[in-house]
Amino acid sequence: LPYVLIGYLQVLIVFAAARLLFAVPMAGSFVLLSAMVLLFIVATLTVGYTFSTIARSQMQSMQMTLFYFLPNILLSGFMFPFRGMPGWAQVLGEVLPLTHFLRIVRGIMLKGAGWADLWPQAAAMAIHLGLQLHDRHHFDLLDISGPTCPLDRQNRCRYCGRQGPHIFIRGEIIRDLANRRIRPAHRGLA
Repeated sequence: LPYVLIGYLQVLIVFAAARLLFAVPMAGSFVLLSAMVLLFIVATLTVGYTFSTIARSQMQSMQMTLFYFLPNILLSGFMFPFRGMPGWAQVLGEVLPLTHFLRIVRGIMLKGAGWADLWPQAAAMAIHLGLQLHDRHHFDLLDISGPTCPLDRQNRCRYCGRQGPHIFIRGEIIRDLANRRIRPAHRGLA
């Protein structure tokens, strides 16, 4: 929740600067734009959560973020006209949520577009969000310290039922912390 509020604060600062400093018109609904901003912020935050659960260190997470956001900026139509890009770049750009968010912002602010015009872009961002949230195991790992599997009140793994803490490493191996034996991995969790 704090990151969503920080994202909204940044958006409000940018909108205030666009309106007051550059006289960018607001032809559409501010309420609709705020709802779309919320969807975009949550979709972008889930990417960050996914990276933080996959990465083994903070540096690796930062590098993954760089390699995600650089194509996002270059292929979304933010820096270059989207229709002027090669076909393969347009296909990649359609997968990125920033592409759809930019279309929404331009549609609402400059053209006065409504929900009937923007629902395909919102649906694309919602699909991206849904794909990031499809595996709850990634987000269960965020609630604990370290890469161990989450335990219930009886000190058993919520996924395999094993007693005591053990490490989950991207579906490859589970290492028992008590005796350091390698055991078969949880299947279908990563």
